[in-house]
Amino acid sequence: MSSGLTKRVYQFQIPLFLVSLFAGIVIAEHYLDITALTALKDEALKWGIIVTAFTTLFAYVVLVLANARRVGRTGVPFKDKMRSVILLVVAVIFCIAALADPVRLTGGKIFSLLYANTIPLANIGMIIGMHLVFTWAAIKKLQTIPDVETVIMLAFFTFEIFAEAMTLMPVVWAPIGDLGVWIKTVPNMVGQRAAIAAAGIGAIILSLRALVWKEPGLIELEISPEER
Repeated sequence: MSSGLTKRVYQFQIPLFLVSLFAGIVIAEHYLDITALTALKDEALKWGIIVTAFTTLFAYVVLVLANARRVGRTGVPFKDKMRSVILLVVAVIFCIAALADPVRLTGGKIFSLLYANTIPLANIGMIIGMHLVFTWAAIKKLQTIPDVETVIMLAFFTFEIFAEAMTLMPVVWAPIGDLGVWIKTVPNMVGQRAAIAAAGIGAIILSLRALVWKEPGLIELEISPEER
C-alpha cells in the first residue's frame, strides 16, 4: 500500500473518522453531565448543519450542470434528454417562484402554493406505486416459504392487515381490532427494538474501529491488491 495521503484516505477514512468522532461526542454527552462536553456537542451539531447545507447546495449545482450537459450532448437517448429537460424546467419554475418573494424566498405564498400542490401529490403517487410493486414482490416471494420465521411473520402480518387495514373485520368481530393493536405494540415493537439495538451496537463498534483506523469499509475491501 502506498504511503501518504491517498484518495481513499481523504475520501473515506478521514470523513469516517470525523463522523465517528462526532458520534462519540454525542453519545458521551447523552450519558455524562459535563458542561464542556455539552458545549462541544452543540458546536459540532452547528457545524454539521453548516457542512450539510453546503454539501446539499453543491449536490444541487452538480445535478443541474450534469443534466444541462446531457441535454446538449449528442448521442444521448431521447428519453434521457427529456428527463433532464423536465428536471431543469421544474428547477427553473421553482427558482422563479422563490424569487417572486425575494425576502421570504421558499417561505413565500407562491412557492408554498406551488410546492404544496405538486410535491405532496407526486409523493402520494410514488407511494401508491411503491406499495403496488412491494405487494406484488411479496406475493411472488411468498410462493415458497423457506423457514419458520417467514411463516410467523406472514401470519402476524396477515392478521394485522385484517384487524387494522380492513374496516369490515372489526364490524364482523369487534375484538379483532384490539388484537391488531396488541400485535403492533407488543411483538412488532419487540422485533423493532431488537433490530434497532443490533444496529446501534454495530454502529458503535464501527465507530470505535474507525477511531483507531481499523475500519477498512466497503471501498477498501473492493480494491484489488494491484490497486493498493
